[in-house]
Amino acid sequence: MKIFRAAFSALLLLFTLMACAHDGEVVVGAITTDDLLAQYPDFNQAYQQSEFTAEELAQVKAWPEQLKVTTYFGTWCHDSQREVPKMLKILALRPVISSQLIALDINKSDPEGRAAGADIAFTPTFVITLDGKEIGRIVERPETSLVSDISAMLTI
Repeated sequence: MKIFRAAFSALLLLFTLMACAHDGEVVVGAITTDDLLAQYPDFNQAYQQSEFTAEELAQVKAWPEQLKVTTYFGTWCHDSQREVPKMLKILALRPVISSQLIALDINKSDPEGRAAGADIAFTPTFVITLDGKEIGRIVERPETSLVSDISAMLTI
């Protein structure tokens, strides 16, 4: 039984390291959209491929200007590589909406301690605020879609 546990633990560690592998240095802390897309081809490719329906575009255009999206993510994280580019494309549709990108290390932390202060446990986490008050979060993946989930938060 001890051998099984040791083997399982070793495989789990190996899987985690492989999932978190990146050819370059992992960015940690605040990063701009332009820098993220320039430095990480996987994010750029997903950004270019993101498309939205006419209904989603209409919903985004109806979002209030006081909305803010803070994105906590890992450049090493496959969920982040899938969801963050979509969010960036959505925010590009409505540039008056304030946004911030905070890249985290594999321990879900950053040098400024913002992730700890926001109680971030999973990546990506999109913290949605309106007039300075948090109205909701999308953690790892949306329930329906990023646009639909945020729009639902705004109708509460």
